[in-house]
Amino acid sequence: YAERSIVGSGVYSTIEACKGNHERARCLGQGMGRATAGILVISRNIPILHEIAVASDSLGDCIAGEPGKAVEHWKQYVENSVIGSCGAALNASIRSNEAEASRLLVNCGKTLLKAGMEGVVLTATVVTAGAAAPAGLFVAASSTAVASSATTTASSICSAALDGKLNEMTVGDIIGTSLAAAASGAAAGVLAVK
Repeated sequence: YAERSIVGSGVYSTIEACKGNHERARCLGQGMGRATAGILVISRNIPILHEIAVASDSLGDCIAGEPGKAVEHWKQYVENSVIGSCGAALNASIRSNEAEASRLLVNCGKTLLKAGMEGVVLTATVVTAGAAAPAGLFVAASSTAVASSATTTASSICSAALDGKLNEMTVGDIIGTSLAAAASGAAAGVLAVK
């Protein structure tokens, strides 16, 4: 857990630095950086991480010679992000387009709620994996699978409700989300032990 986690590596790195083990602290700090970079891919609604992800996607499309797709990433960003939607709402309000400002603020609020839910999912998975790691592989994998499955499933149902698509969800969607989250949670538990 301490080799590649945000909390574990950060705390352990600090302890090692205080002991004067600077090389070990540096290695642990790199593990914290790798864990942090891994979260960037997962967390597309969390402010700042969302901006980095959109910039990365847009740059990739530009490099691939598809600037039209790059522009679409930014259009979606303005419609469905905490910072982008809020900024666009302010701009619409300044232009006296209150209906557009109101619509964008609703989108901003929905995305903010989704970001909070993603934060809960990530925290539950990381904390459970770290706490269960000393108990062994089976305990870490199974407990992290349960935590990830429960929080991800609840988050996806809430997201569908926020988007007005709850009636479109099927039992298969819910089971699929739950199983996929359990698998990724179990993997996180296994990695925490190793």
